[in-house]
Amino acid sequence: MCTFKLVFKIIGFFLALIFFASSAQAIITLKCNDSIIMIDEENKKAGPKGYVKHNYRNISPEKIVFEIAWFRTSEKAPRIWRMIFDLEELEHRYIFLLQVSDKDMDKVMKLVKKEEAGKINYDKIDQLKKKLFEKYYIKPENFDDFDGKVNTWSDSKKVSSEHPGDHILKKGGRHYQVSFSTKCTIVN
Repeated sequence: MCTFKLVFKIIGFFLALIFFASSAQAIITLKCNDSIIMIDEENKKAGPKGYVKHNYRNISPEKIVFEIAWFRTSEKAPRIWRMIFDLEELEHRYIFLLQVSDKDMDKVMKLVKKEEAGKINYDKIDQLKKKLFEKYYIKPENFDDFDGKVNTWSDSKKVSSEHPGDHILKKGGRHYQVSFSTKCTIVN
């Protein structure tokens, strides 16, 4: 009988270890350049450490994506960012849309206020950010139709970017769309 209790305790101990080890891995911490990014796999949220975490979606088993909306400030125009993390290649790809209309960003702000008041679910904000990204995003295969200047990062020589799809689109002397990639390391 004593042996049975000992075996039962050992099995229980190992099951507890497995449970705690798997729950500890639910949060991945990445360092991408100077940014620390937290990915909470259990709650499907991600974002810069210390900021509100954004709902993400999987675009493949090893890639996650989410959008962030930035509202107009005195120095900067409104913008929407798409963040893509390749957890297998440890790469973070940023796509900035820098010419989003104030009218469209006001729609996002109205939803943010409703969500803060408990009137809607945050998913509605995510859906609108994704919809606005798709509205303003110019796909690389459509660059020939873009009424502006198209550069690669190697043309600009300001930032080295290793991803072949990374680019800078300028229109009227202002940045319209910027895409670049950085390598990441796992912190935890």
